[in-house]
Amino acid sequence: MTDSQITLIPGQPARPWPRPNRPLPFAYYEDYEDYPPDGWELDDVEFVWWTLASRMSKKELRASLAKVVKEKYFQPHDCFRYVPIADSKGRGRYPRGVMLILKQILKPYRGMFVHDEYNALRIQLTIWNTLTLTVFEWCSVEWLPEHLVVAKLEMDLGL
Repeated sequence: MTDSQITLIPGQPARPWPRPNRPLPFAYYEDYEDYPPDGWELDDVEFVWWTLASRMSKKELRASLAKVVKEKYFQPHDCFRYVPIADSKGRGRYPRGVMLILKQILKPYRGMFVHDEYNALRIQLTIWNTLTLTVFEWCSVEWLPEHLVVAKLEMDLGL
């Protein structure tokens, strides 16, 4: 990971939204039909993914996420709930490169798929939340806002 100081504002993707010719996918659903881990806000999930994507190279990120998926995808999850996290091309609230990496990594596990009817990239909810919490562990406290620093401390202490 690099030590560059980049400040991201929650809810601010790499290019400005809304774009009249390409609205933010799933904006018409409550919370974009995305369900963050317990006690989290959707903006916190988005912030963590954007923060990590801005501080790791694609190669580092692919290797790290592949390792997590291999270690934590213990057996087929009993979760049949899939949430949309991007459109079929990986565009949405989260970094497109990260979504495409996850799509490649999770393909053999069938943990993520493209839903053609809704033009959506969907991921199993338990996998998405597990990956989000793991990525959160990788974030340095210097990168996080105060409420996430508190959450990280609680997580580290097992509270």
